[in-house]
Amino acid sequence: MKDMPPKWLAGAKASPEWPEIAAGVVSTRADAQSMAWSVGGLEQGSLGGIRVPVLAMYGTETFPEMPAAAERIVQVLPNAAQKEMPGAQHTWEPAPMAAELATFAKVSVGTR
Repeated sequence: MKDMPPKWLAGAKASPEWPEIAAGVVSTRADAQSMAWSVGGLEQGSLGGIRVPVLAMYGTETFPEMPAAAERIVQVLPNAAQKEMPGAQHTWEPAPMAAELATFAKVSVGTR
């Protein structure tokens, strides 16, 4: 976790969930690698050729970086939209999420 933001890492180490966080570091590494790849693709423009509709969603109670990331996706991808959804951190409210995805899929298919 050496590349995590120092403030986040200090908070994680101080939390009672630290043993679970540390135990999940192997899967977290893959998450970090995929995020680095996607951020690099957005910043370098290599993802700008994506033409399928993309919906960047984030929860109402999340890290400040998530809405900013969704906004960046909308700036770079020509058919992207963003949506705040009920949820916290890495959890979602299933019914609103399903309804939003169904609507997005229906509208996206209708625009082709």
